[in-house]
Amino acid sequence: MADPAAVTFRWRRMAVIILAMLGLFALVLFLVQEQLIYFPRRYESFEIASPPANLRPLRYRVGDGDCLAFMHLPAQPAAARWWLVCSGNGGVALDWVEFVAAEDDPTVGYLLVDHPGFGANAGKPSPTTGDATVDAALAALAVETGIAPEALLARGGVIGHSLGAAVALRAATRHRIGTAVLLSPFTDLIAMARRQVGWPFCHVLTHRFDNRAALRALAQQTQRPWVRIVHGEDDTIIPLAMGRELAAEFPFAAFTALPDVGHNDLIDHPAAIRAAMRGP
Repeated sequence: MADPAAVTFRWRRMAVIILAMLGLFALVLFLVQEQLIYFPRRYESFEIASPPANLRPLRYRVGDGDCLAFMHLPAQPAAARWWLVCSGNGGVALDWVEFVAAEDDPTVGYLLVDHPGFGANAGKPSPTTGDATVDAALAALAVETGIAPEALLARGGVIGHSLGAAVALRAATRHRIGTAVLLSPFTDLIAMARRQVGWPFCHVLTHRFDNRAALRALAQQTQRPWVRIVHGEDDTIIPLAMGRELAAEFPFAAFTALPDVGHNDLIDHPAAIRAAMRGP
């Protein structure tokens, strides 16, 4: 007959080993979360040396780091409606060249901003560094155009895809905007992490982009912007249900689902994006 004390000892030892392995897994996730979250894409030297003809480079600094954004200047600057554009994870500002080139409204201008560590930008991506990069780019645009910073986006707004939707939405809580166009937004990054690594490991995440929290902040504003959510029905990266969930929770956010459209090809549907930009 087995010794009860020995059996108890073995079970306790097994429990300690399992807990240690789970703790080690959580520690590894914590240490490498940046590599798991972000997929920085850098520009080739020729892309910086010869930008598209319809875009002008805008150089600025964030702290001690050099950054580069791109501007599409409106043909009628006196009536300008500026839009801040933030790309998705793994994307860069120049992915929007064709979309911008097709703009036929002479009053519309675009500021294409890369995430920290993406494109030609210095730094490492995070919610706070993303905020600082967007704010510095808008400040540089205000100097370039002579438009007061608080008025830059008031007649236009923000456009963000995927991770860029979270960055753009955070900007909308700090700057007065007319419309927020969110393309394939997640609810929050914890929910995305839960899909990948499960509970409770999702909670080791410190890069907590939260679109619900940002929309709650917008809901409290006296001059609340229009919010438009556009999501592809075939999105296998950020579920369509997340876009629907945000729209259901925040009735001021209109929702459009695009059939036969996936995640990365959403920006290849300019008509749907421009329809969302027009607001109500």
